[in-house]
Amino acid sequence: MVRGEKILTPTGPQQQVVIRVDEAGFLGARQTERLLDVVRELGKSGVQVKLHLLGDAKQMPGIQAGNLLGPLQRLGVRGEIDCAHLTDILRQRDPGLLEVARGLNRMDRPLAENAQRALRTLERRQEVVEIADQAQLRSAVVRHYLEESKKPSRLPRRVESGEPQRVLLLTTTNAARRELNSEIRKELVSAGDIAEGKPYVVLVPVRQGVTVEGYRVGDTVLFCGATRPDGHVERWGTRLNTEATVTGINRERNIVQVTYSFHTKKHDGRELSRTVTKEFSAADMAGKTALYREEERHFSAGDRIVLLKNDSRLDLQNGTLGTIIEIDRAGGARLDLDGREVRIDLKRYRHLDHAYALTIYKSQGATVEHSILYAPCRSEDAKTRLAAPEEQYGRTTYNALNVAVTRAQYGTRIFTNSMEGLARSVETVEEKITTLQGRFMGNERRLGEKIGKPEPSVKGPGAGQGAPLPAPPPAQEIAAVQKVAGRELELTLPRGFGSKLER
Repeated sequence: MVRGEKILTPTGPQQQVVIRVDEAGFLGARQTERLLDVVRELGKSGVQVKLHLLGDAKQMPGIQAGNLLGPLQRLGVRGEIDCAHLTDILRQRDPGLLEVARGLNRMDRPLAENAQRALRTLERRQEVVEIADQAQLRSAVVRHYLEESKKPSRLPRRVESGEPQRVLLLTTTNAARRELNSEIRKELVSAGDIAEGKPYVVLVPVRQGVTVEGYRVGDTVLFCGATRPDGHVERWGTRLNTEATVTGINRERNIVQVTYSFHTKKHDGRELSRTVTKEFSAADMAGKTALYREEERHFSAGDRIVLLKNDSRLDLQNGTLGTIIEIDRAGGARLDLDGREVRIDLKRYRHLDHAYALTIYKSQGATVEHSILYAPCRSEDAKTRLAAPEEQYGRTTYNALNVAVTRAQYGTRIFTNSMEGLARSVETVEEKITTLQGRFMGNERRLGEKIGKPEPSVKGPGAGQGAPLPAPPPAQEIAAVQKVAGRELELTLPRGFGSKLER
């Protein structure tokens, strides 16, 4: 459903369907509304539906408006909906690291205190490195990554094939990710571990606003379509998934000019190629298109890569990690995507990048043997100077610390320029808040009624069998919202959607 695939479901009485959503913490309000619509339609046909939402509200919050898991957890605590809490942590194999993970996720004390205690424990375990100089800090991070990535794996499957352990370096900003990827790859090439390879043009995502300031001539615009109130995506501007090139920018009118080509067949079988140029308001393009910029990357056999765009034809998913097995002279690459072999054309599929370092958001859901968190903090003096922008340092919150440390099975290491600054930073807990209108403030009960009545059989491990959840009543429509720079986002949500949704 998320990838736009058609899923055949049974209809009619006595049929049962379970819809399971992983990483449900990323669900936005509109996505949730559409999901409840699907449940309602199935219920109308007589199907008994159970909706399973799996996720962790203590990890990184979603980008879209909405905070589903927080209100649901509170409803579960009160026994108003079915809620099973995971008590056994299976990822961590090292006993000490397992205790750190448990401490980070304790619910009987403030999360900020969990972060402080975890940081002190990691410091005692000599898993926190403090180096004041930024250049020396980056060099130390690169050295540690290279040392750990050469150590033999402790996983049986990888031990049999003689593979090294999987290591992941995590950052809080894209700027740091690009720098560290470049430095690590240079060292790998110098050591002869991988070849320099050939240069290829890749498309990297660019932050897109409601003005033309984020655009450059030559950028690539992907037309993603407009989302209707019922959740369906319809074409906007041109055909869905059309890639166009920015050929002009009018700052006075806030207009972006794009050009694209497409091929059609005439009735007599002849192919016709057409080139089209159109103009759009940058404010209208936001939310209906995605912006990419061309950059050059060298790729060779052995490179770690991350995919940045879904492709149903090739069965590729955004965020998938892999390794390049080989590249032929024409640019055809054979990839190992965690045991699944795939072939792509690097000149056609250009949405990929090196993956020695990843942002915290991209890493969520990954499992590695050793994780590294690059967590520089701005000093109090630097916060007043323009020479220290936020994007250079980022922000290491409780959520970021929790995700970074719990990616690892056997070991972790944190690198920072200031332990004092990091200790203050991890006290911040990212929680999304939305301004709701009028009487809907704070009323979460009816959200539980939309999801379903309590079913004792799934309240925890070992519970017996029970009847399926009844289909929820019809979901109310969310009014369309226009995002305007400097304006607070307000949603008229279904009654009881909770009081802590994104602003």
